[in-house]
Amino acid sequence: VEEFVKVFMEAEDILKQKIEKAEIYLQDFQKQKQEALQKLEELKRVEQLNQYGVMVGSVLTVTVVEVQDLPLHSVQEVYVKVACEDNVFQTEVLRYTGRATFDEAFTAEVRTGMEEIQVVVLTYDPRSRDEVLGEVIIPVSRYRHDELFDLHGINGQPVSGKVHLVLHWIHSRVKYLSDVVRKWDEHIRAQFEDKSDFEKDLQTLYEPFKGLLRLKNKPTQTRQAPVVQKNDFSAIERGPVGGDQRHYGEQKSGASQPVAQVQRAAAFNFSQHDKVW
Repeated sequence: VEEFVKVFMEAEDILKQKIEKAEIYLQDFQKQKQEALQKLEELKRVEQLNQYGVMVGSVLTVTVVEVQDLPLHSVQEVYVKVACEDNVFQTEVLRYTGRATFDEAFTAEVRTGMEEIQVVVLTYDPRSRDEVLGEVIIPVSRYRHDELFDLHGINGQPVSGKVHLVLHWIHSRVKYLSDVVRKWDEHIRAQFEDKSDFEKDLQTLYEPFKGLLRLKNKPTQTRQAPVVQKNDFSAIERGPVGGDQRHYGEQKSGASQPVAQVQRAAAFNFSQHDKVW
């Protein structure tokens, strides 16, 4: 029995903690959704789009995370060039030992949304011309946020090597925040469903013990002795009050009924009502 009670209480405690955490998450998600809604309303008043439907002043951010699996058989130095329209950026030069991690970010203005990002991986040799190991060309309109891209040669054929890029472009802050609000709605709905499931599980845990729980939670009441009301037949014995001087035992039709019989009938009726005679 003690083991059963221990397991029961542990399960109850776990479910209550999950319900409490779900409520905290719900409050936090709802707060962040409201903040996003406020910013969204502000941006709707000030955002301007150009003829391509792109926000004026829209900026693309490219983060070069690392390169790996390059076709190098000795320790060499490598770097990465990033070009978008007239904007060209270059990472620092690093020694390649199976991979090289840069974690460098560059920004470029986007006007039409039809621009392309060209990323080229090169070896660095101060005594001769740098060698192109591979490249990848990514249309701005079809980019993926975080991806490990396979490199291709200048002729477009696949070559050994990968480059890890994180791309971030907001062509409209209004659309972006609208998507953020929609995401918060999804999180809130999922968290609410989780909370409901935990509450149902808790009720299922209690189901076999509902009777005991009702007794446990029922407030204690002090029983009071019933008030015994004495039946008074003096009016029967005295007879009717007023001008009608006929004996009370006589019905209006003239039929007589003994007083004792009336008393017994009345006593029976009172005893059925009060359970006391």
